[in-house]
Parts: sequence; C-alpha cells; structure tokens
Amino acid sequence: MGIHDIDARPPLSEAVPLGLQQVLAMLAGVDFSRRNMLIIGVSIAVAIGLRFQEGVYVNAPADVRAILHSGLVPGAITSIVLNLVLPGREKRQ
Repeated sequence: MGIHDIDARPPLSEAVPLGLQQVLAMLAGVDFSRRNMLIIGVSIAVAIGLRFQEGVYVNAPADVRAILHSGLVPGAITSIVLNLVLPGREKRQ
C-alpha cells in the first residue's frame, strides 16, 4: 500500500458541520410531500440567500443585524410562517 492509496478525506461526520448534521437528522423523519418540500426549500433559500445579500440589514440596529446575519432566524421564521399559512397542514389529535 503506497502513500497514494490512502483516502485522505475525512469521514462524513467530520466533513459536515454539526448544525447541518442535526438538520439532516431532523429531515430524515419528515414526510416529503410537495407542501413540505416547498417549506423546506423556501426556508433554506431565505436562510442562505439573505446572508449573501449585501446591505439588506444596513439600517437595522447592531443587535438585530447580529441575530439576522446568520440566516438561522430568518429561515426559521420563514418555515414557521409557511407551515401556518400554506393549506394542507395535518391536524394534531
């Protein structure tokens, strides 16, 4: 076995950030209906997209900018609102 035969890539658990691992674990138990896929897709797009838009939070106070800059809060708020607004939500008994 030569030096070129060694796989230097880290295992998936080391290559994927812990937060993303937790999200993927949560999504493993989700029913992937069209409604749920829409909620997941839009929430991820908001969370990632807002982070890369320059100047979106320029006029916001520093505390608000710090919270919203990560994308986690806007993504979570988007998923909650879409879950409440979109029709077809399963009723809990």
